[in-house]
Amino acid sequence: MSYQKALCLICEHPTADGAVLAVHVDKEKLKTWFLNVCEYELAEEIEDDDLICYFCAWQPEFLWKFNGLSDEALVWWPRNLDYLDDAAKELRNYYFEGKMEQCWVQLEKIELPQEDNEERRIVESGRGSRKWKCIYCSSAEMSLQKALCLICECPTADGAIFAVHVDKEKLQEWFLNVCGHELAEKVEDDDTICYFCAWQAEFLWKFTGMSDESLVWWPRNLDFDEAAKELRKHYFEGNIEQCWVPLEEVDLPERSFKEVENFYFS
Repeated sequence: MSYQKALCLICEHPTADGAVLAVHVDKEKLKTWFLNVCEYELAEEIEDDDLICYFCAWQPEFLWKFNGLSDEALVWWPRNLDYLDDAAKELRNYYFEGKMEQCWVQLEKIELPQEDNEERRIVESGRGSRKWKCIYCSSAEMSLQKALCLICECPTADGAIFAVHVDKEKLQEWFLNVCGHELAEKVEDDDTICYFCAWQAEFLWKFTGMSDESLVWWPRNLDFDEAAKELRKHYFEGNIEQCWVPLEEVDLPERSFKEVENFYFS
């Protein structure tokens, strides 16, 4: 029911942390590099709108610089960093400083019980028992952690509003009525509330035909960006819902830098 992140052309994993369009890379050099690294050709012709996740673009560049190479025939990634916004530039700095790495989680498809539309819209009260949590997030110990939602305490992977834009007193009263206990801490201006927690409260308020303005703590001004507006539209039409995946901590085998280097340049 949630938006599926487009897959990376190279690693075929969701481009959750961002990606560069293939139109911005040297496609011929990329195909040659891929053949040398993977020992087989890319399955399909590279289109301009194909995506290459940041990590697949940054890893060969990092190893190329680390080895002090000057062979321009190996450089398929974009040299101009104008394609990166400020958040992506910060992510890149962390990656090149060795403070973070890419992480992905293999998920198992499960069948959920069928519920009618009204039952699907009912949310169990109380922290930790909510049925709807944040959608796809690739956070891990080495990656940048999305800020947690003040209400559901899950990563705000799909976006959030700041508490400065809501009525804090009404929010605290609403939370007490819904959850049966008060918010643990004072609500600060820079606290984040995920879109789904705000929209869920608004949806149920409208769904039950309420007119009590004392219940309205969410912002009335819908000054969202275009992506958030589209997400909100799909949510209120019942085409998408929040979901979350509990992750189990696993121990991954340690790989030396030499092993990684050999993978790319052997």
